[in-house]
Amino acid sequence: MEKQMKLVRLKFKSALHIGADNGGIGRENVQDIVHSDTLFSMMVNSCAEIERGDMTQIDAFINSVGHVSSGFLFEQKRSGYEYYLPRPLIDPPDFLGEFGTKRRLKYAKTLKRCAYMRLGDFAKWTAGEKIGETTLKKGSEPEYKKLFAMRTTPQHARDRLTSASHLYHSGEMFFKGNAGLYFLVDGVDASWLEAVLKNAAIKGLGGRRSLGKGAFDYEIVSTDDEWKGLFKNKGNHFVTISLYSPTEKEMTGFTPNAYSLTLRKGWTFSSMLHGQFKRKTCTMFGEGSVFSKKPEGRLLDVTPDPASLYPHRFYRFGKALSVPCKMSEENHG
Repeated sequence: MEKQMKLVRLKFKSALHIGADNGGIGRENVQDIVHSDTLFSMMVNSCAEIERGDMTQIDAFINSVGHVSSGFLFEQKRSGYEYYLPRPLIDPPDFLGEFGTKRRLKYAKTLKRCAYMRLGDFAKWTAGEKIGETTLKKGSEPEYKKLFAMRTTPQHARDRLTSASHLYHSGEMFFKGNAGLYFLVDGVDASWLEAVLKNAAIKGLGGRRSLGKGAFDYEIVSTDDEWKGLFKNKGNHFVTISLYSPTEKEMTGFTPNAYSLTLRKGWTFSSMLHGQFKRKTCTMFGEGSVFSKKPEGRLLDVTPDPASLYPHRFYRFGKALSVPCKMSEENHG
């Protein structure tokens, strides 16, 4: 069975709604990426439908998933595909050594505004190579922002018991031209992955699927030499390209070098049950976090209490997918 790492490209037929966990009062924020645990949930729910609730098969699928990256933007160009990845949360090699301080003072603000960067620049950065003054000066933000547009629309809800009205604003993401989202996944048998995505493409990804949001076309391809080289770097640190929830064993003597934290809360659904269910809230390390040891991670049980009411457990996918990164002593302090 073929279980090597695959790259999955999603091209959306309509708007995508992925709610953020930090929206304001009366306003739903929307993300410009899809976190790895959301992609995992999409695949598991699709598998549950295909397997008609057979828990043996569903558990087998869950256990087969080795790693899942978060979903980041890509653009299809005449010359090929341009992929974006999260900016590592450490200084680039350009800010180190001779003239490094001068470059930091000149370009640090520009670089900080750029949350995502092209695969080629990411590969240089993690290999310990300078990304160059042109990239430092411009960043990839202008090109990145051209790939999508956000729209906020007013929504009206009425309480079924009191008939009280409630007005709130909901965000949607529209992809421009040949842009879409991609993610990496390994461990899953190729034929099983194909079946799961075929069903998920019809059902859609994200919120408001009953309104036609989130439906997509997909393409599964093997990772090319550029991607394979990225994971073969001989780095002394690791940059995450997914969410990450450490195991209890990993927490012993645990010191991240640079990190962000991502709050994960909210509602979910199950293909085996009617209605929506509020999962337990948790916090995970965000994409671009840097660690001195290769992060492993775990499945995080977020089943609502009392768990005995549900025929199965609810999980957040906290297994880390990371890229080796060369980090000098200067970056430590």
